Amino acid sequence: MLLKTFKPLHFSFATVSSVSDIVFKFRQDLTLHEHESSRFIIPQNQLVPVDRQEANSLSTGFLASNTELRVFRYPPEPPKDQSVNYPRNSFIQIHLPLGENDDLKNRYIRFKPGLVRVGRLLEALDFTAGHVAYFHTMSRPFSYTCTLMTACCDHLKFFRPIRGDRNILINAYPTYVGKSTIEVRTDLMQKIDGEKDETLAASALFLLAARDTKDYSKSFNLTKISFEGENDIEKCLLRSELGKLNQEKRKSMGLQNYFKRPPTQEESLRLHSIFMNMKEKWRLNVDYYLMRDTRKSKSILMHIQDRNIHGKIFGGYLMRESIELAWLVAYKYAKFDHPEFEAIDDFTFHVPVEIGSILELDATVTYSEAQFMNITVEATKVMRNETEGRWERKKCTELHISFRCPETAIIKPVYPATYAEAMKFLYSKRRMGRL
Repeated sequence: MLLKTFKPLHFSFATVSSVSDIVFKFRQDLTLHEHESSRFIIPQNQLVPVDRQEANSLSTGFLASNTELRVFRYPPEPPKDQSVNYPRNSFIQIHLPLGENDDLKNRYIRFKPGLVRVGRLLEALDFTAGHVAYFHTMSRPFSYTCTLMTACCDHLKFFRPIRGDRNILINAYPTYVGKSTIEVRTDLMQKIDGEKDETLAASALFLLAARDTKDYSKSFNLTKISFEGENDIEKCLLRSELGKLNQEKRKSMGLQNYFKRPPTQEESLRLHSIFMNMKEKWRLNVDYYLMRDTRKSKSILMHIQDRNIHGKIFGGYLMRESIELAWLVAYKYAKFDHPEFEAIDDFTFHVPVEIGSILELDATVTYSEAQFMNITVEATKVMRNETEGRWERKKCTELHISFRCPETAIIKPVYPATYAEAMKFLYSKRRMGRL
């Protein structure tokens, strides 16, 4: 019965495209209400500053020093049963004083005054989520009993534009723990003009997988989660149940990849209609884009400065590079009107990326409707196999991200021209229908 109280109300993009922006805002407000209803809150007066050494370890990787960062956490309470841990013991609150520190602001601000580089934020959120997972498992990060790696980031929702010249507050905490995976939620807070306190501006989920430190092929059994002593056990149970549902949805969405499951008859007819429509538009000289015309690529050499504690490339760095390339594609597609982030439906990590490898990123508009577009970014690592003396290519990450363009932007339809593109088109359409 508890889950029914917070059951999401979904709108299809087909509906949104034919109505006013009021419906869009109404849908956003409903989503915001759901997130507000389920988030974990610990009053500021119950939090204590993290000691200097620990703050330094948190700042390494995305901030220069702990002088730019204020970190708080709930004073850890040793559980009675050492096989469990409480969400409050892993809760982290980070203050990013963008409005007070010009050096820090300059690293996060976009070239348009006031707007933030979302890729930078996701880099920070990923780093924070990793520490929450370590706190839950071992009470402190960097203990090598197990290795925790980001498996995916999803359910990232933006409820309003985030300013790059105002202070940001991040709350991060575990929501669900399986046998060898842990889901961490990160809530990004910022003040609105006229408001006294920060309000929820964005929220994202990170799924981390635990592996045996000595043998990555083996999973590691995580510390279980217990809600004993929490102030609001009902919300804890709600978040845990939603975490289970999220895991089921992730598995279900993976099975719906069109390279694993062919299109339905309805989808095949949809593709036939698209190709016939393209022929008619070409005859009438109506403008449109082919998917390949929206594609942008870049190659990056992986340096040691971007490594994580396990000697691989930091996942947050890969997220930042992918997201910023996706935004560039959206920016050009929207005729240089600034598109806003609607949601990151899924960012999946397939395999680790080694130092010295080459990362090839490809970003393409794979679906568009009304003022919305979905962009897919695929990253492939290229590295030399010294044993066999040949170069190898492996897909390492995949990103599906949705943008909303300003109403002033001229959005042309985008169509596939090959069977492989058609599969991506249908897959993106299905993903956007879930938002």
